Amino acid sequence: MALVLPTLTAFTSSRLTAILTAKTATDFNTAFDALFASNVNVIYNGKQISRDQYRAQLLGQSSAAVEERGASVSVEGQLEVPGDKGQISGLVGLFYTSLSTRSSLSWELLRRAK
Repeated sequence: MALVLPTLTAFTSSRLTAILTAKTATDFNTAFDALFASNVNVIYNGKQISRDQYRAQLLGQSSAAVEERGASVSVEGQLEVPGDKGQISGLVGLFYTSLSTRSSLSWELLRRAK
């Protein structure tokens, strides 16, 4: 029986979701390091940024961020360009929405309701 690998897009989408829904900084860092190579080339909203800048950007969107209670991720669109090493290489672009809930906002709404 042959091993069937997910598409590069499916793999990237699931790993990005794991990063953004990580509950702790340790889980976030583990998921981030598992997906992004140390020499990754990141284009975020049309601007090239460093790996550390991207890590900080994603951490701010994730459930692991300070005051965050949870996050949900929806991949709206993707683009995959296959590489020259078959299914294990290529380029992926994702358009996604990440919604997060801040505990301070929840606390303020609860306080006003009383």
